[in-house]
Amino acid sequence: VQKDPNFTKWLILSIFQLFCCNQITGIIALVFAILANNDWKAGKFDESSRKYKNAKISIVVGFIIGVLIYIAAFVLSIFAIMIDMGQY
Repeated sequence: VQKDPNFTKWLILSIFQLFCCNQITGIIALVFAILANNDWKAGKFDESSRKYKNAKISIVVGFIIGVLIYIAAFVLSIFAIMIDMGQY
């Protein structure tokens, strides 16, 4: 008997990423999570595992890209403030 990979967790994470971190990888993760759940319900456990793995990778990559973008935006805004104040 295969263990259910907790569809709800990956669906929520992909939707969170879609709205908060990175829209492109959020959509990819959402599609893979839905496809994996459909494969799981159809009894295609190997394909489901592969698609869940792709969803996880998309979520991690999107989170990393999102964090890097937020850090870059923060640093650039600090530089802009310093330039406006004449300190740089």
